[in-house]
Amino acid sequence: MSLFPRPTSPPAAARRLPSSRTLVRLLVGAGVPALLVTRLGAGGVLDALGAIGPTTVVIALALGAVVTTASAARWCVVARGVGLRLPLGEAVADAYRATLLNSLLPAGVLGDVHRAVRHHRPGDGRGARAVVFERVAGQVVVVVAGAAVLLARPALLHALVGPGLGVVAGVIALTVAALVVWLWTSRRAA
Repeated sequence: MSLFPRPTSPPAAARRLPSSRTLVRLLVGAGVPALLVTRLGAGGVLDALGAIGPTTVVIALALGAVVTTASAARWCVVARGVGLRLPLGEAVADAYRATLLNSLLPAGVLGDVHRAVRHHRPGDGRGARAVVFERVAGQVVVVVAGAAVLLARPALLHALVGPGLGVVAGVIALTVAALVVWLWTSRRAA
């Protein structure tokens, strides 16, 4: 034991500098909008933002939060159905991240791939299965809602399709029938 103890150094996390990867991400994140404003001008963006009132922004943010939370809740239900425990808070955070990645990266599904990988356990495909089932359930809801609107307002369907309405209706009917038969036979086989 020494009479003069060594000064303690700060914890490693406190003295560590950001990684070069983090710095590049920050520079690109700030640089892309700056480049766009420099090259294209800020006039159009500022005019568009000026036309949006604060009430509209609050409503849009609230609707986005409701939709994202509902999607995350659907994912939690599906995850429980395949035997995974997924807290709603974690699901909401992952849903926001996936939405951002789906919007920014090519293919539009890489955020969902990230969710599947993040919840993957070695030798266990339940994480990926939960994400795929949740995405399919969401698409089914969109298709059913769209079909209901088009059936309730046939003029919209006629405006979209024109004179080939009968052909489109037949293709849709055959597709639905094939899906029902496939689901029925796969359930009986299991």
